[in-house]
Amino acid sequence: MMSYTCPKEMLPMVEAALATHGYTLESLFCPRGSGIMMVMMSDRDCNVLLSHNKPDELAQIEVWGAAQAAASDLLETLPLALRKQPPVASGMC
Repeated sequence: MMSYTCPKEMLPMVEAALATHGYTLESLFCPRGSGIMMVMMSDRDCNVLLSHNKPDELAQIEVWGAAQAAASDLLETLPLALRKQPPVASGMC
């Protein structure tokens, strides 16, 4: 899994860029009053989760799947202030 952060105001631009490149909206999760927003987008071989918690200034972008390298390349070519996060060791066996 690859992970990025960006200013919350940039999420609509990230979503639009992914849609322009063939990613489709799979689900939207915005429980009333929670301040949490999650958007799941996917391509055939890759999933991208865009999420934001209202009080936070930064949003999170998580990329996983067989084509995560291609999705990551796409994100990194965008003229947006995305910050790649260090990999997190998985606790799974």
